[in-house]
Amino acid sequence: MLFMGPMGILGSGFMAGALKNAGNHNGSVTALAGTSRFAMGALGGAVVSILHNGTSIPMLGTIAACGIIAFVCFKATVRYTNKITLTER
Repeated sequence: MLFMGPMGILGSGFMAGALKNAGNHNGSVTALAGTSRFAMGALGGAVVSILHNGTSIPMLGTIAACGIIAFVCFKATVRYTNKITLTER
């Protein structure tokens, strides 16, 4: 439950980042992001339900797996550029 609190604060920043380069497709990006949130929540709930054994291990494993998948997706899609400032020349 500790990790769910910041989602309300961070969610708007995530959406702003997703919409930054969307151009005229803002509605589609918003719809895809909302649908993805609900779909991933339902999938995570199903996984926890299937693996339920009376302990908190299935929930912890699902959270850890989602974190690892998110990190891999981030590294696979985000590109960094080296910007040279005037003071570095």
